[in-house]
Amino acid sequence: MSAPHDFFAAPELARPQVTVEQARAVVLQEYGLAADVLELGSQQERTFDIRADSGRYVLKVAHPAFSDDEVAAQDAAIAHVAERASDVDVPRTVPRLTAA
Repeated sequence: MSAPHDFFAAPELARPQVTVEQARAVVLQEYGLAADVLELGSQQERTFDIRADSGRYVLKVAHPAFSDDEVAAQDAAIAHVAERASDVDVPRTVPRLTAA
């Protein structure tokens, strides 16, 4: 495992290099969704608006500087908001077709 990113020394991170076409392929392969894909703005990651016949989703490609635990904490925070604020429309984590 690599050393964690030092945000005090280098506060900026380049976003991961992921194209709309690559995101579309990931959504099809990992989630079984044929979808329209539009990139959304983000600072340290890539996020995509996914629109499929089954619904609307967000695909997030986290920067590798963030550990699995940090990404899981973000998922837990959004799940907490979804549970406690039912009047707020928030994305929910959708499991992949197969385990990683």
